[in-house]
Amino acid sequence: MTKTAIKFRPGQLPPAPSLQPTYLLGHGSHELARLARQARRLEPFTREVLLRAGLRPGMRVLDVGCGVGDVSLLAAEIVGPTGTVLGVDRSEEALWTARRRAIQDGRRNVTFAKAGLNDVVVHPPVDAVIGRLVLMYQRDPLASLESLRANVKRGGLMIFHEGDLLAGLESFPPCPLFDRTASWVRESFERAGHDLRMGLRLPHLLSRVGLQGVRAHWASLMEVGDVRSACEWLADAASSVTEGMLRVGLHAPAELTRPELVERLERELATAQAGVTWPSMVGAWGTKP
Repeated sequence: MTKTAIKFRPGQLPPAPSLQPTYLLGHGSHELARLARQARRLEPFTREVLLRAGLRPGMRVLDVGCGVGDVSLLAAEIVGPTGTVLGVDRSEEALWTARRRAIQDGRRNVTFAKAGLNDVVVHPPVDAVIGRLVLMYQRDPLASLESLRANVKRGGLMIFHEGDLLAGLESFPPCPLFDRTASWVRESFERAGHDLRMGLRLPHLLSRVGLQGVRAHWASLMEVGDVRSACEWLADAASSVTEGMLRVGLHAPAELTRPELVERLERELATAQAGVTWPSMVGAWGTKP
């Protein structure tokens, strides 16, 4: 396989590219907006994982599957002006958005380039490779980690944040519409071949690629009362997977269309005085010997 050699250098904002979906959720404007909303909810946990793992000022970092740049920008904040971050992704549309955000935020220590997880090579090796919710979409996550390991210097870190969609994403007392929507999201991911339990597998995979001192951090969140953000996240996810399933000739239940789904979910939960749990999140990291 031909590798893509990438150097850390400033980049300019190119023209906005046309859409080219590459996996179940695609990379269209709706999906990029969903990712931005999701990132706001995940940011505290991701930050905690990066800091626990040892990300610090002055480090050179590779962020894989960077999307619109949320984790890259967070890492750039942590490593500071003496450090550098390179974000890579397969989607030109996502990268265009990431570059625009970096310029708007005045982050001069972060750049972005197009590359897949298994194709990227950086010289010299970096202090840390990081990624959030990317391994669950890989056909062979172990092979992806082994490929990425070559980009880390001796003593460097590999840090990943993945989810467990089978732990959480429930309502209590049970609410039929919420639970049917959550079930559709999980079923769609399973049909597409995505690993719903990647978070739990993550520490084991990091150990298998030879990392030392593998550690993990697990968290889940339950919301009661103000459940609007959870309803928005679930409706966003249902809408995105519906679009993805339509591309392969499958159809979602008619009731799971987004325009009114948020309000219907919120009313159902309020009537039942129910709480909802978010999918569990797992952060894991280790050191290359």
